[in-house]
Amino acid sequence: LFARRAQGAIAYNSFQNSGLSIASSVTFSASTTGSDALLAVTAVSNDAADSCRSATYNSAAMTYVDEQSQPGGGGRTERLVGFYIVPGATGTFNVVVTCTGAISNGLTANAISYTGVHQTTPLNNAKRYGASATTSIAVSATTSVDGVWAVTGARSDAGSVTNGTNYFERQDGSIEMGDSNGSIGVTGQYQVQLGSPSGNTMMVSMFFAPPGGGTPETTVYTTRYT
Repeated sequence: LFARRAQGAIAYNSFQNSGLSIASSVTFSASTTGSDALLAVTAVSNDAADSCRSATYNSAAMTYVDEQSQPGGGGRTERLVGFYIVPGATGTFNVVVTCTGAISNGLTANAISYTGVHQTTPLNNAKRYGASATTSIAVSATTSVDGVWAVTGARSDAGSVTNGTNYFERQDGSIEMGDSNGSIGVTGQYQVQLGSPSGNTMMVSMFFAPPGGGTPETTVYTTRYT
């Protein structure tokens, strides 16, 4: 008989929110702890022509993953950006998200920390999507290892985003962040789906792998007959 189990497992640690900033950057504190830590950040900006692809944690550069945009009011553009970092040291430190221009209509960021994440190649996949006049949106991604968690930032201009397939909100609102609240399964193709009011809605999903790349161990059980 054979059994499969993943080498290590990702676990949720904590959530932090920056609040609204009317400036070219936003700074807030976020906590990491435990072994094999990772911090994921998503930020939403609302202005005419801005780029917010720079973020740091404890003064170390975070990795930019992807972004999705959608129309905002008054001819502006809203942008949702994703970042992550494997911290050199754990503790409570500042996250700083910086844009190239002044954000006169708002910049907000969220952060979620985890333990049990692969420390050299944590990101297994990433997907983004946006749609208008819809009550739900989704992305599909193929994972190449077992035990992956999906971490998603979301924005709707019509009200609060709601839970869906592989999406559990860590904060309720029109700008929020959540995750799959557990492994999405063994290697394969999976969907992240969330609900929204009938408005412009966008999402960026990052798929993180556990230590050992989630490679399953095979345990052999021997049956003894007497």
